[in-house]
Amino acid sequence: MLISVFLIPIMLGLLALIMPWKLLRRGILITGALYHAVITFFLGLSIKDAYPSGAWIGMDSQGLLFLAVTSALFLAVAIYTIGYLGRDSGRKVRDSVEGFLFMNEPEAVFISCLLFFVGSMSLVCISRHLGLLWIAIEATTLASAPLITFHRHHRSLEATW
Repeated sequence: MLISVFLIPIMLGLLALIMPWKLLRRGILITGALYHAVITFFLGLSIKDAYPSGAWIGMDSQGLLFLAVTSALFLAVAIYTIGYLGRDSGRKVRDSVEGFLFMNEPEAVFISCLLFFVGSMSLVCISRHLGLLWIAIEATTLASAPLITFHRHHRSLEATW
């Protein structure tokens, strides 16, 4: 059950990347957020601070705290994202500072990167090996770069760098 808190969002992110229908893709995002919240709740009920020596993944009370905060924030972000994408997806938007028109990245990239981000952040919370922890932290960085450049103009590219 512990590894599913990481693997299910990653698999849903891959599914969202290839899904051609917007409404189904948005449903995948909400499903992933609700799944993550429920599985985190059940992990909290069955928490044991002891895990096998040498284990690469495990759950302790500190990891559960950060996983619960991550899950709650992700659920709020997923709910907000549905409205945001419904308003701004697929249309040109006028830049409020410089006045030029720009179009956002494809919605599939945004939703899948959100799911990749929560999956890799979950791996950060459950990892017990420094090498795996470092890989998971770098994966969150890679997943967040397309989220920052979603607006596809020079200021978002600058913010990514």
